[in-house]
Amino acid sequence: MPGDRDEARLLAHVLTEPPEPEQPVDLGDAMARLVPPNEEEARLMTHVLAAGRLDRILRHPLALLVTLILVSTPFVATYVKYPQRAAARHDPAHYSWRIEALLENDPGVLQRIGGPMDIYPSGYRVATPVIGAMLRRIPGVGTLKSTVFLLAGIPILLALSLGGLAYRFTRDVLAFHLVSLGSAGLLINRVFVYIDNAHALLLLTGGCYLLEPARRSWAGRMCLAFLLLLAGFTHPTTLVTFCAAVLLASAIKILLGWRRAGPALAMEGALVLTILASLGLVYLSWTIGIWGRGAEFTEAAQPPPRSAEFFFLRLRSWVDHLDPWVNAPLLVLGIFFVVLLAKRKGYNDLTALTLLWSLPVLGALGFLTGAAYPYYRFLNATVAWVLLIGLGLYSLGWVAVRGARRGGAWLLLLLLFVPIMAMPYHNFRAGRSSSRWEWLAHQWVSPTERRELEALRGGLLAEGQDGRPVVLVIDAFFGPDSTRPFNIFKQEGNVLRYGIPSASLDHTHVFMGAVTDLIAGQPTYIENPFYDRLGEEALEDIERERVEPVIAIPASHNRKGHNLRIVRNEKLPRSSDRDVWLLKRGEIISLAGSAPPTVSEEEPGEDGELWHYIRLVLGFLALPAPGLIAARKVMPDAGPLIHAGLGPVLSVGTIGIVAMAVLAVTRQPLSQPLAWFCLAVAVGVSLMLPKANDPLASGDDPRSGATRRAVSSARAPDDDTLSRA
Repeated sequence: MPGDRDEARLLAHVLTEPPEPEQPVDLGDAMARLVPPNEEEARLMTHVLAAGRLDRILRHPLALLVTLILVSTPFVATYVKYPQRAAARHDPAHYSWRIEALLENDPGVLQRIGGPMDIYPSGYRVATPVIGAMLRRIPGVGTLKSTVFLLAGIPILLALSLGGLAYRFTRDVLAFHLVSLGSAGLLINRVFVYIDNAHALLLLTGGCYLLEPARRSWAGRMCLAFLLLLAGFTHPTTLVTFCAAVLLASAIKILLGWRRAGPALAMEGALVLTILASLGLVYLSWTIGIWGRGAEFTEAAQPPPRSAEFFFLRLRSWVDHLDPWVNAPLLVLGIFFVVLLAKRKGYNDLTALTLLWSLPVLGALGFLTGAAYPYYRFLNATVAWVLLIGLGLYSLGWVAVRGARRGGAWLLLLLLFVPIMAMPYHNFRAGRSSSRWEWLAHQWVSPTERRELEALRGGLLAEGQDGRPVVLVIDAFFGPDSTRPFNIFKQEGNVLRYGIPSASLDHTHVFMGAVTDLIAGQPTYIENPFYDRLGEEALEDIERERVEPVIAIPASHNRKGHNLRIVRNEKLPRSSDRDVWLLKRGEIISLAGSAPPTVSEEEPGEDGELWHYIRLVLGFLALPAPGLIAARKVMPDAGPLIHAGLGPVLSVGTIGIVAMAVLAVTRQPLSQPLAWFCLAVAVGVSLMLPKANDPLASGDDPRSGATRRAVSSARAPDDDTLSRA
């Protein structure tokens, strides 16, 4: 936070005589030797010394470790306590089978699996499955653990990255701690439990660090391009909103600097060209098809066929879970802080990244027009408002610290920090409740479903039929006007593929209706347009298979509907020469044809072997290497806090882009040797990045050597004061 003129005058007086070139300056010793001319300067000196002491405490590795633990605990505590549970919510089911598909099939399999009504494709939103597959191959995490690491790890990295971003603009280490905690309390909310969405926001937050380096260095442009490209393969709509905000910010900056149009155009032009080139590459990659057939951007987002009333009720529910009575005042404080900082330091990237990138939230007001689209999803199209709330929390902390320094009342500081720290704690509790994070019953695949589906997978593998087509039969009761068949078919189809061997995923079908109708070769009709059409198109896909498929009836997905009697009696009403398996009680019960023996497949990585844990440790130590190398290349003078916030994001960006390119060239499954090759190439790419030698490229202010050493030895929250001195 900007300081006052008295502190600047005092520090200028202290730093008048620079030290020897090779000897570091200790600001505390320098002030101790100085005899102040009056009581006012003595008070100011005490103030600055206290600031330096607090700053050194907050920079200590133990303080950073405490913040990391506080940020991580709400996300990982449930999985540490119950290590066998699957990831919370329903969204991980969408990624689990896609991750497994990349391990044993060519990458084009994700484009070939469409389903009836084209219900399963997501275009080239494949970055998250690629990162999940790298987790499966390098550290060797289990099938279920890959989605756990994605669901819990991405928001943790995002919170720390937002904290590092706040520190980069304020130069106050207190901002890192408070913004990280304040952001994490919101990121566990149900608003951000969508993995692709949170992944894209993580990449774009990393891109926020690189806007200034991209204006001045090729290393910054290349790293920014990596992150934007991968965001385009993660969640294109989120990428477009971010790029629109940055382009608008560049236009405003050029207009404000019209008197020096040449330098402004040169700097902003490099950034604009980087963004436009990245968007163009994303578009070409989608339409041409890097892994096979091309795809349209419309495949990236398929809104459910719901009414405007449904979308409005969902929006109101999301807003209620965000607890606006607590967070709205923090949001206002954050906006005030950004405006004040812009007024004192001038228009900067923080202004653009918070205020302009928050504009997509206005899309949530679409209900005023009566249009039917997911209004609530505009709340997670940007993370700028989360950063503003974190900055609002930091503003309160800064006021408390400043007041305690001036009055010397450290007890007051502690008392003020109790309500300040209570706010992120409240958000953590509310977020875990709204997302049902700790509910054991709220997993994307329940223990009962796991037993049934693991029996199916074991049975297929026992007979060497892992490439045989499989039809999974589900059913329930629906009214004639219900749109739920569409959602049920999609969600349960994602879950059921957990029980399919990777080689059979390309030949797996879901049929909603009576199993007797399926055997007879006809769909089931209930006069519901979605139900009837899904049955018709599913049957068409099944009939294209050249090999007779196995028909599997999971008992947990047929508790209502036409197949309930068959599940209870464990027999078909008439004989059949088809292989019909009932999955019940973790066993395969043959209703027709022959059933293989039930084989329980052990979850990889859960056998407790020492080598597995060694591999986990080595793998997770190796994965951050490309990003940490790249961060030091693109921002060499930024310091460990910024490198810690940017490095993991750059690792995700470089590894993801390299892995996608390697798969596009080889068209092979992502084997373990190929995964290590991708990691080695990512490290090589990071090493070959040109180093940004210009101090401005790192986002730091150019200073004299004496002043820079003084600031590094005793950096206070009022870094702007030190710059002025």
